[in-house]
Amino acid sequence: GLLKFGDRIGHGLALGSDPKLWAARLPQTPETLDERLDDLLWELERYQKRELSVDSARLEYVRAEILKLARIQYAGTDDFSVDDLILARRWRHSPSLLQRIGYPYLGTQRRSLLPSGKAYELLWRYLTDHYVFLRGQQTLLVRCDETEQRLLSEAQKWLRTIIGKLEITIESNPSSNLLIGGFPSLESLPVLRMQPITTDRAHDAPPLLVSLNTDNPITFSS
Repeated sequence: GLLKFGDRIGHGLALGSDPKLWAARLPQTPETLDERLDDLLWELERYQKRELSVDSARLEYVRAEILKLARIQYAGTDDFSVDDLILARRWRHSPSLLQRIGYPYLGTQRRSLLPSGKAYELLWRYLTDHYVFLRGQQTLLVRCDETEQRLLSEAQKWLRTIIGKLEITIESNPSSNLLIGGFPSLESLPVLRMQPITTDRAHDAPPLLVSLNTDNPITFSS
């Protein structure tokens, strides 16, 4: 609900980066356990809502990986399910619910404002347990294999469809992208996938509204 019709997004390179080229440059990406678990829960919820397509192998992998990582981060909490984890994540992104429990000024007496259950226990531990936080900061190396690349492409198309319908403009900064973004040429810039200058879009996601910006003109001599 943060983005409204006609808003703008600064940079937004992930909406136009080619997953295959990105994986070729970075076959392994460092990510904290907490972030990886959050990504997988987001992905599984998209499958449950039929917003992204998935094959059985990827679905089983995501479920198993979620439980493996969650048992590490939430050590001491037993018998929770994948659905409990999804609901706890959804609650973490609910401003009204966080306001009800007084976040970030939490006190144990506020627990009565929410129903009991494993999802709430996971939410409470995430917000208050120092050790849950520390375990979530462990660094993982995520391999961007073919299944990850397919997911990224599917998610990219889905998000671009939503952003396109909202007529949200993506602000692009070609000069800084070339100088500090690691892109080898103008042709490889994400903006040209977000708004192609050719008519061959058969294998690409829906085009987006984009703007060309100078970014920091003095720093980048643009």
